[in-house]
Amino acid sequence: MSRALKVFHRTVAVVSAYLVLSGVSGATDRIGTLLEPAKFDIVINGVVKGSITAAKGTKVVILEESKELVLVGFSDSKTWLEKTHLEIPAVQTVTPSPTATPSITPSSSTTPIPKEPAAQSPAKDSSDTVTFRSGQPEHWITLEKDGRLLYAADVRGNRIPDFSNCGYEGGGVSLPAVPVKATVNPVQGDAGSTIQTAIDEVSSLPLDANGFRGAVLLHKGTYSIKDEIHINADGVILRGEGQDEKGTKIIATGNRQRTLIVIGSVGKGVKPRSEDDDTASGNSSASKFRSPITDSYVPVGAKKFNVGDASGLHVGDHVEVVRPSPQNWIHELGMDNIPQNKDGSVIQWSPGTYDLHFKRRITALQGNTVTIDAPICCALDKTYGGGDILAGVEEKTVRHVGIENLSGDSEFNGNTDEKHGWVFIGMVACRNGWVRDVTSIHFGYSCVLVDSGSTAITVQDCNCLDPISQITGGRRYSFGLDGQLCLVLRCHTRNGRHDFVMHARSPGPNAFVDCSADLAHADTGPHHRWSVGVLYDNVKVHGDGQRGHGEINIQNRGGMGTGHGWAGANQVLWNCVADGMIVQQPPTAQNWAIGCQAKTMEGNGYWESKGSQAQPTSLYRAQLSLRLGKEAANSVLGQGE
Repeated sequence: MSRALKVFHRTVAVVSAYLVLSGVSGATDRIGTLLEPAKFDIVINGVVKGSITAAKGTKVVILEESKELVLVGFSDSKTWLEKTHLEIPAVQTVTPSPTATPSITPSSSTTPIPKEPAAQSPAKDSSDTVTFRSGQPEHWITLEKDGRLLYAADVRGNRIPDFSNCGYEGGGVSLPAVPVKATVNPVQGDAGSTIQTAIDEVSSLPLDANGFRGAVLLHKGTYSIKDEIHINADGVILRGEGQDEKGTKIIATGNRQRTLIVIGSVGKGVKPRSEDDDTASGNSSASKFRSPITDSYVPVGAKKFNVGDASGLHVGDHVEVVRPSPQNWIHELGMDNIPQNKDGSVIQWSPGTYDLHFKRRITALQGNTVTIDAPICCALDKTYGGGDILAGVEEKTVRHVGIENLSGDSEFNGNTDEKHGWVFIGMVACRNGWVRDVTSIHFGYSCVLVDSGSTAITVQDCNCLDPISQITGGRRYSFGLDGQLCLVLRCHTRNGRHDFVMHARSPGPNAFVDCSADLAHADTGPHHRWSVGVLYDNVKVHGDGQRGHGEINIQNRGGMGTGHGWAGANQVLWNCVADGMIVQQPPTAQNWAIGCQAKTMEGNGYWESKGSQAQPTSLYRAQLSLRLGKEAANSVLGQGE
């Protein structure tokens, strides 16, 4: 009997081949075995170019979505290519032979292969640093001798995203030195009003050509503050004269939980969202222009896609790419059937509450094809509602605001006291801001918390030390991200819990680079409810010796909390070190651990170079160097490879 061979891509001399089969048995855990030898036609563009015989015992895997049986791991593809004398193009999608009518043996734990697009094909990434391959590649990223990166993609085009847009001004831009326009000296008693007055005075100054008003300099000494400090104007910097004991120290006094320095919110007593908060995370909805994305599938890592109507779009526009969360997607993840916990508090995921809004800028338009500045980090699949592009969305943020070169402490009454300073610096609603050279001590929740309303934030060279709180849920999230396009660089923690942590429904990309945690009382990683597109690059986490502490995990947290479920997707651990690691693959997505070291490494995610360092040493640095050049990378990261 004759069946059809699908050839998708050629990689060097090896062809990854997918064969549509019938007559299989033993289809347990997706794997089956060919019962008898079977002849297959080699069909290219509908023309039979040759044939191949698969031997009895050939292993097959069932892919439920396509209702096909697909051969995997065919190891003699080079010999086959030589025997048939075929010239296979670099990327060749072919149509199955009309004779192919495979039988179906469905499996509930399947990995889909691409369907033929019902609409336009996805626009290709034009980058010359990318090579697409099919199947499960040997290396998802390969460092070439000339410094280029070659990216592998799965059969749907999903690849490891480019994280180099993370950080201030979209990455690769040095943090500026803003001139001082007001100074403050230490005072007896509460200094809050004195500092706030100086901030308000600078806030009233005109913006300069670079978008800054000026810096408020706090001279060396101690400043006690019983309330909060707010910055609600563009271009204002709060600067001290050192984060050590001889520098500038701000102390949160009194017995009230609060965020001490609040960026972009006039509200009093701003507190972090609860880890079990199931409400939407600040996504925008009102817009002046909306158009559907017409591609049947836009893969992870893509920067191009097609829209139904581009008439309301312009190069340079800030837009939102919306990825919906319909019921069939939630069901595919199993998040409508999360096991209930003992107290009955688990909340099943609800349609429409897990939409992701990727904030992007249009860099090119060609007809109805849109190119954006940073990649999509969760595939837009017509099966699960596709996606839309929004333009004209009002963004209520402050811009070009920074906190730098100072420390913060909190008064407390006993080692488990929780009525005191909770977050040192909260970036509530800010675009293109930063926190650098800052140390917090004794704050119960975070040194820096970046809320969902913030974009393109850099947090660098900061320390979160010895929080005071109970050691339990909802405490000690040392550096927490809820925004997107953010970079946490060279930061350190001690005695935290979830030290470098992603909160719910964060659209990504985001990156933690060259960070370390000691005496961790829990794990690092995405914490709950589908944050996507995160890089942990050379992050080192060590615990307090208790089981499960000091790990880096990307996993289904199931009924933890009130139903954390799948915590993260399309996330990368790159050359990380921890006491343990769990990396799992969620349905419809992937997670990667490459070049990592840990005492235990578990999970069905993609693992590569276990126990040995991968190249490049830093993925973020390599990606940034390729996009903007080594000089730009060195200006942000310092001299490196």
